[in-house]
Amino acid sequence: MNSYSTIPFEPPGAAKSFQRQAEAGLHELIRVGGFDAAYLYSPEGLPLAHIASANPRVSELQVVQWVVMISKMARVMGRLGAVESVHELLLESRQGSKIVFRFLTLFEQPAVLVLLVPPQKAYRGLTNRMTKAMEKWATFA
Repeated sequence: MNSYSTIPFEPPGAAKSFQRQAEAGLHELIRVGGFDAAYLYSPEGLPLAHIASANPRVSELQVVQWVVMISKMARVMGRLGAVESVHELLLESRQGSKIVFRFLTLFEQPAVLVLLVPPQKAYRGLTNRMTKAMEKWATFA
């Protein structure tokens, strides 16, 4: 599904090309990082790209619900002055598995990258490189 078609001033073919690049990048995150899944959504829960392992620990519906809830929480934190703007939120279980919510801007619109990271797996370096690449792919230049 491609929700970028609703973004105004989109050059022809930009969304399709971005989605292919993003899904290839997410696949690489899972392969190299050993993550369980990687999803890219709008803050409203519209899917932009996703790749999940054969047996994800959670359903895609759960991930969508988390994205909407966490995105609202990040906006409220900003309004309350708790933080200037939220870059990342991390939920870590007592067993060490992580759910990472990384906030970024694509096509001048907010987006949320969600990673399901198994225990004892590093994620930050790969995630930083991937978000920079996605932001570059999403430029209109």
